Amino acid sequence: MEIKFLGTGSAEGVPVIGCNCKHCRIALKEKKSRRLRSSILINHNNESILIDAGIDIRQQLLKFNINKINIILITHEHFDHAYGLKEFKYWNCVNKPILCAPQSLLRKISSLYEDAIQCDKLTLKPIKPYIFTKIGSFQIKPVRIIHTNYSFGYVIKTKEVKFVYLSDISAINPSIMKKYKTHLSNSTYLVINTPFFIGQKGKHIGVFDAIELGKKLNSGCIILNHFNHYNKPYNELSKLVKGNALISFDGMVLKR
Repeated sequence: MEIKFLGTGSAEGVPVIGCNCKHCRIALKEKKSRRLRSSILINHNNESILIDAGIDIRQQLLKFNINKINIILITHEHFDHAYGLKEFKYWNCVNKPILCAPQSLLRKISSLYEDAIQCDKLTLKPIKPYIFTKIGSFQIKPVRIIHTNYSFGYVIKTKEVKFVYLSDISAINPSIMKKYKTHLSNSTYLVINTPFFIGQKGKHIGVFDAIELGKKLNSGCIILNHFNHYNKPYNELSKLVKGNALISFDGMVLKR
């Protein structure tokens, strides 16, 4: 399995337009601190999964010369995760990607981005939460997470790897932890959101909350992702986590 991080930023991206904060100034000079909106591509057995298609997706697909996508998974409807579906109206590649999500989220996406859905460039496939669905050589399971709106994380399994992707978790309370431990434990890789260094109650968890969650889930490799300029620049954050997690950056590739 190859995991490529096409973008690792949150809604604003880094640097932010017109911002002169320390992080944004560093990002103008240091490549690993510059971040397009979060999106990743998983390749396995000549098949690929794109997770999230935000507003930067056209730039990302061209930058990394991606002209084949088998499956698209969307975590939730926010523009930095789903607005780029509109770009698939102009998808000019041979294959027709399958857009997968639980039925309720798929219905919401279809309403918000109907020009992308109605252009006949995507095949829609509802998948049930908490149950693995086999698509090609992948087993895919959506898991409901707590965010400001209806959101899902995804568990993706092959024979060799269990990959968990979580974006915009806002709460880790005892009741939700029971569900997370049931469905998200013992992954080879856990990619988890940390827009802010210190968590925002009811909106997003912080860096050390995310690392602690990864440890409670017995994750093999914890990868922090989805950063904004209120978090730390790449080099500074890498030193602060002291090897307890990897800090993702645009263009980072993991192979297993």
